[in-house]
Amino acid sequence: MDVDKQKTLIVLVVMQCVYVLFLIFWLYFAMISTMMFDSPGSEDRTWLFMLYIMIWLYPLGLLAGGLLSWLGYRKGKYSRALWWNAIPLLWVVPIASVYLYAMIS
Repeated sequence: MDVDKQKTLIVLVVMQCVYVLFLIFWLYFAMISTMMFDSPGSEDRTWLFMLYIMIWLYPLGLLAGGLLSWLGYRKGKYSRALWWNAIPLLWVVPIASVYLYAMIS
């Protein structure tokens, strides 16, 4: 087995397992995200609605990243597969940062 192929396989499997485990944290954030609209006038804030939509798009990003990364891996485009695999990090990094900040404070 090619070294790049083996390294890519290990990274894809490990990172996608982490992404799936992160669904537990995402579910919590998704449930409390509706509270963003509690204050009067918050329903008129476009950026708040966009944030709400972005939170709820994590499963779609997870599926798209997983599917595209495995397609790239199968075609032998290992670098591209790793880039596609990083799509869920757009959600994981900010949510993990908020959790860490909340634990420290």
